Amino acid sequence: VFFDDNAIANAVYTKLNHPDSFAAVANLVNSPETGWLHYHFGAIHSYLPETVKPPDDTDGAALGPKAWRASALPVWNEDGEMSFPVTMDKSDDGSVLDADNPAAPPFKGHRWLPLPDSEKNIYKTPMAKTEYNAYGPDWKSWALGAQVHYSLLENIEKNHMHLYHYGISSPSSSEGVWNMAFDRMNINFMAIWGKDVLDNAPFDGPDDEHELSVNIPQKLNRPVLVNTHAVAAHFSFRTQHELYDTDLLSRYRAYANEMICTKDNQIPIPKDG
Repeated sequence: VFFDDNAIANAVYTKLNHPDSFAAVANLVNSPETGWLHYHFGAIHSYLPETVKPPDDTDGAALGPKAWRASALPVWNEDGEMSFPVTMDKSDDGSVLDADNPAAPPFKGHRWLPLPDSEKNIYKTPMAKTEYNAYGPDWKSWALGAQVHYSLLENIEKNHMHLYHYGISSPSSSEGVWNMAFDRMNINFMAIWGKDVLDNAPFDGPDDEHELSVNIPQKLNRPVLVNTHAVAAHFSFRTQHELYDTDLLSRYRAYANEMICTKDNQIPIPKDG
């Protein structure tokens, strides 16, 4: 749903600059592998979902088809405990949580709101459960996905994209490389030579992501590298279908229509908003 202006160029640069690598991938927002890093490097901010529908006369900058700026959101101020449950007790087949599950979305089209004292209260948010684990809560939980997307929109608005730029740089380049060291990595956005794929086809199993990020790189001793300046956002996994009950797609569309698309090339707004 988003990639930074130079994301493609940066990923290609890392692949060319490190010819012994098997592939260069983007620094993905909403990824099991990079979510933990984004949290610990300060790119994630404190958000929790609203549980009560806002009034119909809410300011259009905070709600609706033109809303995307975090600065226009009201601060979370609800009765009850400042927390939201994260469940791992969920099938990975694409099924959704029952509506009466405490970890289910509060209602269709809900927003996530910034918490007061963000740095102090971030430990009360879903991303406090993040793990450097391809099969952990960052993959299974829609709540962690919602928080990282809202954090990205805040970082875009504040021009704080540098918060994602960790990793190793050379004296001649500030590309910021994170070596996956044969850990699994999402392949949603990658620069790779077609010959390297063909030379290792057919794959040994049905899991192309595991083959391209773990098995083949390890066999060839050629790691997958992340260019941390190549920021891109992956909307959801099949385990995070509840993200469609947030207003995030509307926010990304509003950002694109205001900041990216020309007046003659606007993304249509659905009749239901």
